Amino acid sequence: MLVEFWRWRYKDPVTGVVCKTEAYLTADEASVYPRAQRVPGTLQFREIEVDFTDTTPRVFFVETHTRTSTPLRSSRTTCAPFVDA
Repeated sequence: MLVEFWRWRYKDPVTGVVCKTEAYLTADEASVYPRAQRVPGTLQFREIEVDFTDTTPRVFFVETHTRTSTPLRSSRTTCAPFVDA
């Protein structure tokens, strides 16, 4: 089965900075980012086995012992100041 992978951009709700993912993500994976948008020209198709079980560790998410009200940004994003056009 072919699956679409994209790089995504989103506006950080706390800082107002536009961030881009460094990793290629599916639409389901990108749904954790607020109002994520596909970056044009970054589409990749990958063949995935239907019976594949994800056994990779969750290394892309920061876990803390205390709860915070602000979302933690993944270390796999790059950010630039947001310019409202």
